Amino acid sequence: MLYHFKLDTLNQEFLPQAILEKGNFKLTNFELEEEGRAYKACTFKLNNTRVICRTAKATPKKEGQFVTFWKRNAEGVTVPFSEDDAFDFYVINVHDRERFGQFIIPKAVGLEQGLVHSAIKPGKRGFRVYPSWVVPTNNQAKQTQSWQLNYFVSLITPIDIDLLNKRYTI
Repeated sequence: MLYHFKLDTLNQEFLPQAILEKGNFKLTNFELEEEGRAYKACTFKLNNTRVICRTAKATPKKEGQFVTFWKRNAEGVTVPFSEDDAFDFYVINVHDRERFGQFIIPKAVGLEQGLVHSAIKPGKRGFRVYPSWVVPTNNQAKQTQSWQLNYFVSLITPIDIDLLNKRYTI
């Protein structure tokens, strides 16, 4: 089901209220992370799923956008999130002038792609994302975008609420 919304109603922090309502999403336990303010770091529950959320940033010299994905361990050192951490999705908001979207990456995919720390892979504290409107020029960026787009939802009108619901389902 597609819904049309005015672009000025998009909430760059997460999802516009109208989409939350149309998609029957219930957002609870919302917590901002003080240390991750630059990336609008937060955690919340969306229906019954646990979400870690960040907003990616454009950088001047590289294509795509950069986002962080770390926490502090008991010693105060920044480390990647782990397979043992309690979350279901890592959501990355991206925007560029009038374009807005989300990468909704399930924890299992984060493990498979080496974003989440496991016994096999070290995980990442930060990485680049390539939304659908970016045309990467280097091969590594093209390969990364290839798998990332499987988890991307454009939030430009019309918005596919069914796809959004599907992405937020475990």
